[in-house]
Amino acid sequence: MKQILRFSFFTFTHFTMFTCLFVGLFASGILPANNLSNARAADKEVVVSHTNTIYGGKIIITREASINSLILDPAVKDLQAYLQQMTGVDYTISNDTSQGIILILTSSPDAPKDAVAQLKDKGLEAFIIRGDSSKLQIIANDVRGLSHGIYFYLEQLGVRWLMAGANWTVVPVRQNITLTINQCVTPDFFARGYYGTGGFYSNALGRNYTGSAETRAKGISEFEIEWTAWSRRMRNGGQSLGHAMGEAFISDPKITSILKEHPEYLAKIDGKYTPLFCPAFHPGNGAYVWDQEKKDYVKAVPPGTGTHDLNVIAKLNAGNPDAVELYANWIMERLRAARKGPEGYAIQTISVEPSDGTGEGNNYEELKAQGVGDGSESDQEFYIANYCARKVRAEFPDVSVVMLAYAQRSDPPTFDLEPNFIVQPAFAFRYGKKTAGLSNEEWIAAWKLKARNMAIYDYWSIPDWSHDEPTFNYLDMAKNLRYFYNNNIKGIQAESTFSGGAMGIGQYVASHLMWDINLDEKALIDDWYENAFGPAKKPMKRMLERWAQGYRPISSELGVSYKDIYEAEQLAKKNPDVLNRVYDYARYLHYLRLRNEFLNTTDAAEKTQKASVLAEYIFDINNSRMVHTTRAFDLLAFRGYPSLIKEFSLSKQGTSSDNLPDGPGWLRVHPLTNAEVSALITDGMKKYPLPDFEVKVFTGNLVPLQPIIWKAPSGDPWGVVMSASSVTVDLQIPEGLAVFPLRVSRSEDNKITVTDNAGRTIYIHNVTKSDAKDVMNDWDEMNIPLAPGHYHLNFAGKSGRLGLFNFQTWKDIPLIVRTFQNQKWSPSPRLYFYVPSGLHKIAIYFPGSYRAGGFEIPIYLPNGERAKVEERDNGKLVVVPVPEGTDGKVWSLEKLIQPYFNFEMLNVPQAFSLSPNVLMVPEDALKQGLRKP
Repeated sequence: MKQILRFSFFTFTHFTMFTCLFVGLFASGILPANNLSNARAADKEVVVSHTNTIYGGKIIITREASINSLILDPAVKDLQAYLQQMTGVDYTISNDTSQGIILILTSSPDAPKDAVAQLKDKGLEAFIIRGDSSKLQIIANDVRGLSHGIYFYLEQLGVRWLMAGANWTVVPVRQNITLTINQCVTPDFFARGYYGTGGFYSNALGRNYTGSAETRAKGISEFEIEWTAWSRRMRNGGQSLGHAMGEAFISDPKITSILKEHPEYLAKIDGKYTPLFCPAFHPGNGAYVWDQEKKDYVKAVPPGTGTHDLNVIAKLNAGNPDAVELYANWIMERLRAARKGPEGYAIQTISVEPSDGTGEGNNYEELKAQGVGDGSESDQEFYIANYCARKVRAEFPDVSVVMLAYAQRSDPPTFDLEPNFIVQPAFAFRYGKKTAGLSNEEWIAAWKLKARNMAIYDYWSIPDWSHDEPTFNYLDMAKNLRYFYNNNIKGIQAESTFSGGAMGIGQYVASHLMWDINLDEKALIDDWYENAFGPAKKPMKRMLERWAQGYRPISSELGVSYKDIYEAEQLAKKNPDVLNRVYDYARYLHYLRLRNEFLNTTDAAEKTQKASVLAEYIFDINNSRMVHTTRAFDLLAFRGYPSLIKEFSLSKQGTSSDNLPDGPGWLRVHPLTNAEVSALITDGMKKYPLPDFEVKVFTGNLVPLQPIIWKAPSGDPWGVVMSASSVTVDLQIPEGLAVFPLRVSRSEDNKITVTDNAGRTIYIHNVTKSDAKDVMNDWDEMNIPLAPGHYHLNFAGKSGRLGLFNFQTWKDIPLIVRTFQNQKWSPSPRLYFYVPSGLHKIAIYFPGSYRAGGFEIPIYLPNGERAKVEERDNGKLVVVPVPEGTDGKVWSLEKLIQPYFNFEMLNVPQAFSLSPNVLMVPEDALKQGLRKP
């Protein structure tokens, strides 16, 4: 995403809040997840007979812990507030250490010596919590640990911060807040951070939009205040990871002056050094103009009227020792200044990230001769960063440098990295010439050979891609984080969204696991649903899990979701807190509806009007925190609807020079009442009834529809040619076939991998791109020895979805295509699929469009006649009636084009063959159904 960030309409280099998520919820083993509800119920029955059950209503902060109040004070205030809410007792700050909740730093003479020894070398975030009936001690090396310990304790008492937003905190009533516990708690990930793309402030509206008139005068976002508090309660944080330093380096006036004098300090591309100034993206709005008299670029007067901008994404010349030294010294100056500050002792990482995007030198041989590894883009950037790492380690042995493995510099360097170098791979943008064709697992394995320490830069449903739709599968979070952890990736920095609807539960689950990777994620998720929705848990869980496993922005999904939310509303009516949370999701569901209706509108004027309605609604529900308000608005405004900026303009508060009125759109904006939300549910049920088909997921081993008896084909053995840019294939080797014949066009570099059912790699072959004129028919032929059985065939074309290759095997070999993407000029051949018995209608989802190739895709009945097709949702949903007697048989389709997305068969098996004789389907697809009218 970093390239999009740099070349889009905003930057995020200033936004370095590397917070992350929640707590090691049940790490103590005192209150396991599946017993939390019962524990809370039992606590309510306790009769208060003496002050010991409330620790005397006292909180004791030792002198050493009270010094850094900026970090600890908010946690202490939360502790007082939540305990008062639980017990009805006002907790006071006291000096009496005989009874109460005692916060102790290991530097205090009051700290237990065994605890000091136990916490030695465990860092700033670890803490020990010890409790009995008279007092509770939280002991830590730093106030950060004390803050974490406070929230850990409150969570043991049943407090839940399920998401940001007023409706999402659960505080039980308790008459006994004592714990019998003695535990040392440390996070499993040293960095646990994520942030919403674009931050809390609109690029279009600036700090004028903050969510309310009260905060608008101060220029502070309500969303930011609330979300930051939630983040603190989740024990987010750890060490800061990579953020772009190259831009700040070039923008430093002292450095800019030096670079003007030394153009050779910037990377050489095609024999020329990168220019320090470039034409403004918007002509006439630049920061600089050329001064003919001074023969130099100078600041434009008035500001923003220039022709050029500073080229902040320029790269350094790694082959120039003076340039490398200049950057390293600049890094050291910043580090020294930071370490002298009041929080300097806590700084243990510094980013040495170059400026974003590409632009490294392409004078590879010259760079190689100057000692810059092999001169590649990766070696250039890691050479500079490694030099910085040596200087940092010499002066600050406890500090590590951090840099992304990203874009053209995603390849591991040819040289060893310093021991204080943290490499941060970024999965989504891997363009390195050596490793672009590797799987993510192979790429990480290659990096493990070079990097002692790794963190990850991941992408969790960022709004610029997902538009705050619920596309993130939180059910896979545990598997993904454990993969990172087991591969020595102990830091997480995720670019995400602040939308509770899109990511709330995902962020909650992730934060717990990053404190304790061995938590039972199923119990954790169940606890979230139980606390959030209580009696309405079943329909809410059904809806959110369905979204996680594959949300589809079509009318059928809206129909099922409105049924779920209506059922939850009815179940929650006697519980106001639960009902408020259900209504927050109802607000979010209406956002999804409005967005879907906006996208499916083809008339330009009508679509502009719907964009305005959608923008207004985004502001209407800002106080629910279910949508990342400012980013959602900016994406609408800057991606096709700039009139929204004027419609929702805001005057600058606190300045006498701005007398402009607010835009007319604000007259319509108002927070929704619960009655209005309930009416939206009713209207949604009416507009989107339940679909006339049921989505079905088929499971079980692939089995043939008819016995497969191998017989070598006579004549030309090669079967149908299929073109794809990506494809997933299952393969069944029948008895009697000694080798699997396969040929793949040399149209691009391509890695062919065969794995067995256990995931073991059986065969690897690399196809090399050729310069043949008819490259799509220039074949690389393979005879792959495979024993009879089931296998998975994987193609990894270097060009990804922008590429195209042909592949072909012999006739009547059971090769099953699961998903694929292709280009408009290479539609699919005839593909055969099975319609289970009893099915009334076939439903197919096309994320792009059924007519992505510009024409209708023919679908054929078993007898070869064209089937009738009904297009819905602007071609994203296709419904095909199944005539009597055609279910339980093989159908087909052809000329399918899907250049960007995989289409989905919603209620028939996603399994296609190139011949009807060898079609295989999941076992449960063959169970007899009952045909309904």
